[in-house]
Amino acid sequence: SSDLDEILARYIRPLTKYAEAIVQEKCFRYGTEEEIDRLLKDEKEDEPKRIPYFFGYSSKHPGLFVFSFLPSKHVVHELVKLTPKGYRFQKRNFTKASQIIAYIKSDFVKQLKERSRKAASLKAQQTATSPSKGHSRWGEPITQAYGRPPTHPDRRPNLRYE
Repeated sequence: SSDLDEILARYIRPLTKYAEAIVQEKCFRYGTEEEIDRLLKDEKEDEPKRIPYFFGYSSKHPGLFVFSFLPSKHVVHELVKLTPKGYRFQKRNFTKASQIIAYIKSDFVKQLKERSRKAASLKAQQTATSPSKGHSRWGEPITQAYGRPPTHPDRRPNLRYE
C-alpha cells in the first residue's frame, strides 16, 4: 500500500495537476487535429498578420497533448508530453504551459531573424563579383598567372641536398 501511495504522490498526482493546468489554458481547444486546423485557419483569415495557436489533445498519439500553430499556410503540430515535473516539449522541460508559448514565440522570432540573415548573406554572395575557382580576378588560370600554386611549408616535399 505504501508503494502505491508513493506512485500516486510522485507520479499520478503531478501528471493530473499538469493535465488539468493545460486544459485550463485559454488557448486550449477540444477536437481532433483536423478540427483544430480548421479553427486555426479561420483565425488566420480574421487576422492574417497574427500567428494563431492552440493546445489540444493529440488524437493521433493518445496520452499526449499537441501544440498547434499556423505561421503561414501550413499548420504545425508539436507534441507535448506530460511528466511528473511538468511538460516535455522539443526536448526541453517546462513547468507551465505558458512557458511553452513564450518559448515558441521567442524561438520563432530567432528563426525568422536567422532566415533573413542567411537570405541577405546569400544575396550578397550572389551579387558580389567573386572570382571563379581556380582563376585570378583577371580571368587567367592561377597556374598560368603565377606558375605553380604556392605550397604550404608543412606540405612541401621532403628535399634532400647532398
